[in-house]
Amino acid sequence: MGIKISLFMTKYNSFKTFLTLILLQTSLYQAQTSNVGDNMKKYAFDHCLYINYNKIDSSFLTKFKLKDMSSTEFSTLGKLTDNQTEKLRNYTIKEAGSFYSMGHTYYSEQENSNIIVAKCLYFYESTKLDNYIRKLIGSASQRKSSKK
Repeated sequence: MGIKISLFMTKYNSFKTFLTLILLQTSLYQAQTSNVGDNMKKYAFDHCLYINYNKIDSSFLTKFKLKDMSSTEFSTLGKLTDNQTEKLRNYTIKEAGSFYSMGHTYYSEQENSNIIVAKCLYFYESTKLDNYIRKLIGSASQRKSSKK
């Protein structure tokens, strides 16, 4: 009887270890996916600001983009591929590229005021962007699994 219990406990402990490893691996994958998604959102926000301010002031490129490396930071930390960043840029242009021209009702002593940062932040927080990023991450992970 002692041998049966010992054998059962060994199998039980092995099963527990196996489940722990599976849960740990799943948690790590979810954290990595979340990190990629978070960095994709930040990349899109950065690009939203860039494209809209660049349309207001064509010299914005030399004033801002050459000194600010935020998009590089987000793409590097998120391990984003060139394909993903290109798709994000195109999506951002399509969805948020006209924020510079949208009027607002706030009084300003300067006639050329805007709410680009607010609009880009709303875009950053939108479920539409979240859904697009989930789709983009999903298609990338499907390609990776099909290569194996």
